[in-house]
Amino acid sequence: APERQDAHINLAALLVDQGRQQEALEHSMKALEILPNSAEEQFNVAQALRSLGRLDEAMAGFLEASGMAPELAEPYAAYAKTVCMKPAATDEERREALRLAEKAVLLTNSARADLLEIAAQTRAALGGYAAAVQLVDRALALPGPSKNEVFAKRLRQEREDYLRKGGK
Repeated sequence: APERQDAHINLAALLVDQGRQQEALEHSMKALEILPNSAEEQFNVAQALRSLGRLDEAMAGFLEASGMAPELAEPYAAYAKTVCMKPAATDEERREALRLAEKAVLLTNSARADLLEIAAQTRAALGGYAAAVQLVDRALALPGPSKNEVFAKRLRQEREDYLRKGGK
């Protein structure tokens, strides 16, 4: 059984790389059937759903994965990122996204710029532009962005957008 599960995981990853999202979802779901209590497999299914634009299902999947492995930051951050992608997100979803993004930041001791960026995006989605600027500044101070100019440029652009919208 583990080989089959690994085969589905590997095939799903390959299909994602080829842009074949629906097929990747099918293989991720088969891996989850083999290991139904696996937070990693639930997370993979949720990512596949998000890539297909099935945002509500993805959000539910990320919450389920976080319940299976509450010590992992990624499901919390992925939920928050998905809410930011959802044009008609409710204020309640945005507040939950912020709570979970902040939890992801805490779980990683504020050491991951990508998670600080997601927290900034969720703050901004609720109108907290000054707090979003502070989070981006913290992200830019970490070593990661200095090693990835594309990421650093995106963070600086987001910072400027937040400042224009009312951040101090």
